[in-house]
Amino acid sequence: LIGDFEGIRSPWRRHAVPLSFTPDLDAALAGIARAALEAGLPRSLHLVELSAAVTLPGAQAQNVHSDISPAIANILPSGGGGGGSACSGLPPLVTAWLAVQPVL
Repeated sequence: LIGDFEGIRSPWRRHAVPLSFTPDLDAALAGIARAALEAGLPRSLHLVELSAAVTLPGAQAQNVHSDISPAIANILPSGGGGGGSACSGLPPLVTAWLAVQPVL
């Protein structure tokens, strides 16, 4: 596997693997993008990271946690609604997880 998460909780047997675009992945990402647009995010949104989080058998369970620091405000453009702080010029940050295997 290519790389490890920096600062990950319970890092033993967890890895981050950068992904390349494939037709199947493009189709999955199109569905996520469609949902983001339907939720009101701007058409100017862009992807900044694409990787797989791999957890191997034997990894310890993680406690419930946020993958984004609570110090990062949920920022929406002025008048954006959704309960975030109104602040023009700063885009909202969205993390999307797509399960590609059965989740037990």
